[in-house]
Amino acid sequence: MERSQVLYAMSQLTRYWMITAYDAIIATSVACLALAKMSTSLPSKISP
Repeated sequence: MERSQVLYAMSQLTRYWMITAYDAIIATSVACLALAKMSTSLPSKISP
């Protein structure tokens, strides 16, 4: 492989990992927000 091909492959890989990490962070924050909403709405439903 040529050096330019290696650099291109590395940049593609880095971009893929950055996008994946970004998606994971968004998914985690959304899940945390959903859990927070659920935990705040549950006690009001249980308590009379």
